[in-house]
Amino acid sequence: MPVIKNSVVLRCSQEVAFDFLSDHRAELEWNPKCQSMEKLTEGPVGVGTRYRAKWKGSPFVELETMAFERPRSWTMHNGGPIE
Repeated sequence: MPVIKNSVVLRCSQEVAFDFLSDHRAELEWNPKCQSMEKLTEGPVGVGTRYRAKWKGSPFVELETMAFERPRSWTMHNGGPIE
């Protein structure tokens, strides 16, 4: 399975950047290909959090957070065309 990695330099703490990028409502701001992002589970974001999402050119998919290591990384699984 291919792995996609990106990097950028931000003038804020890791925690501030991680919290912003982990917020499903902010995805629509920082990812121009995201058309819809809805959190399905209640409570704080972490392992097991589920979302319903759609990006340009994709069907709606359900994502699940498989790993969540603030402020370093998170891993999502969706079983869709772009895993």
